[in-house]
Amino acid sequence: MNDWNNFLIEGDEWYNYMTNNYSTMFNNNKIKHMDIRYDYIYDYGTKEIKEKYIDDIEDKLYKWIKQELESNKLFIKEQWKPFRDKYILTYMYLGYKTLFKYNNYYFQLIIDNYCNIDDCIYCNSMDNNIHFGLSLYGWEEDGIDLLQPYNTINIPVYNIMPEMHWKRQ
Repeated sequence: MNDWNNFLIEGDEWYNYMTNNYSTMFNNNKIKHMDIRYDYIYDYGTKEIKEKYIDDIEDKLYKWIKQELESNKLFIKEQWKPFRDKYILTYMYLGYKTLFKYNNYYFQLIIDNYCNIDDCIYCNSMDNNIHFGLSLYGWEEDGIDLLQPYNTINIPVYNIMPEMHWKRQ
């Protein structure tokens, strides 16, 4: 079986985990294992964004996820698909089609099972590692009509990921 077929199977498992264990992916109003990772296009700025905004992003993201759930969008399976990791080609994460906007940044909500947080209290307690997180998709800059850093992606309409990236394998 090829990697993509394995990604589809694993993506189904993670999607089913989310739909059946949604409330266990949080600790009060905090997302367990919360992290921001690079996305499949580039590595730029995630460390700086985390250092500056992580607490505020997490608070707003928690509320946004609840809104997506209450609007009955979060559990629509067609809104989720696997994305191949750009460095480890046999690794993937599950991505959500609607982008989360924070200030001038666009992030993709993801489900991942790899925790990149040193001394994570949830990993240390042997909690399940399947968790929500974010992947930096791009950002807006004043006077520029294209998403940065590459100037090739139009600013997303209604925060929906463009089809050229959504349909990638």
